[in-house]
Amino acid sequence: MDRPGVQLPAGHDIGGEYLLFLNPIRSTGGFPAAATGAVFVNYNCGELRSWAEVSAQDRTTLAGLAGTP
Repeated sequence: MDRPGVQLPAGHDIGGEYLLFLNPIRSTGGFPAAATGAVFVNYNCGELRSWAEVSAQDRTTLAGLAGTP
């Protein structure tokens, strides 16, 4: 992820924590066999953001969806 308004390469947020929604690659059709089990970012959900920006309420909701307390 990159920090907005900061020139690259300094703008790369190395080590930053982000909320990402990932979709598994279910078949290797068109992908190399090494991609089996890989995931890709679902940009359609519109909820990608810095973890620091995720509210406590949203974290609780996400934990419930993930099946963790």
